Amino acid sequence: MPMNYIDLFLKDKQPRKLSRLEQLIVAHSVMKEIFTEVLDTKYEPRLNELYCDEEKIIQMLDLIVQTPIYRGFQWMYGIDLHNVENIPNRGGAMLVSNHATPYLGDVAPLYFGIFEKRRRAIYGLGHKLLKKSDFIKTIGGTFGTRDTAVKLLEDDKLTLVCPGGIMDACKPWYHCYKVRPVEGFSDSGLGYLKAAYMAKKPIIPVGNIGAEESILILADIKEPIGRFLRYMDDKIHFGDTVRGKTIFHLWESAKIIPLAVTPPMRTKVDAYIGNPIDVNYFLGSNPSQGDFAEVNRIVMAQLQSLIDVGLKEKPTLISRIKREIGKYVE
Repeated sequence: MPMNYIDLFLKDKQPRKLSRLEQLIVAHSVMKEIFTEVLDTKYEPRLNELYCDEEKIIQMLDLIVQTPIYRGFQWMYGIDLHNVENIPNRGGAMLVSNHATPYLGDVAPLYFGIFEKRRRAIYGLGHKLLKKSDFIKTIGGTFGTRDTAVKLLEDDKLTLVCPGGIMDACKPWYHCYKVRPVEGFSDSGLGYLKAAYMAKKPIIPVGNIGAEESILILADIKEPIGRFLRYMDDKIHFGDTVRGKTIFHLWESAKIIPLAVTPPMRTKVDAYIGNPIDVNYFLGSNPSQGDFAEVNRIVMAQLQSLIDVGLKEKPTLISRIKREIGKYVE
């Protein structure tokens, strides 16, 4: 079984209703596992496979949604799914969403919402750190590579990717609700699109609104920090010290350094699910890199359209502020 500390609850093939005591036991076990993985420097992952079996993931989710942890999550991030019928009951598809917050207050509500509405597990394609997390794997996470994405899709799984990557998740508030250039799968490679093409599976765009309100990021301060570090290096040769080299390395490797002025805040998330896009229809049998770039523009345009529709139906605080400021700027 995927996680030996709650094997007792995973033995039943059919969903079971947990008692209050059992809910607390599961919640405690989950939190213990998360803290162990994050804080224990000697922790060694037990799961070696790329991703878990869907049946095991659903068993795990059936337990988690009964716990106080999940009730707290629902209070923090409410979710409304629009056009959920566009999510197939079976078969593989790649969900492509905008990334709205580094706290996962965008993809996680979508993930659990589709599980409850469609009873399907979503395999989230994410950062390489997911390779070392047993817990994330047992609820559907996996390291997002093109080969893994193709394998999941060919295995008729639902996958979820945010091609905007960290640049999208940590964008300043004045860029909110604007689809950012592809980052997570490389703008030149367009791996998310090539994975769907290779697996011959559709892409389903999902416009996420509301999650932008869960954190206020004022600006990207990577360059100001860089200027300060270079000043320190010029004055006291800071870059020659061990600590200085480490800090310079971290600065250079970071794509963005957000100036966040709030902790995670409660928000309401609305996910607008678009119609499936048959990328193979657009790309044909021998597509060039330019063909992939053109279809990427189509997918991103569809995604932006869903976001714009959602904002018209349910304007958010940030979108209203941007609109009012725009009146004076124009």
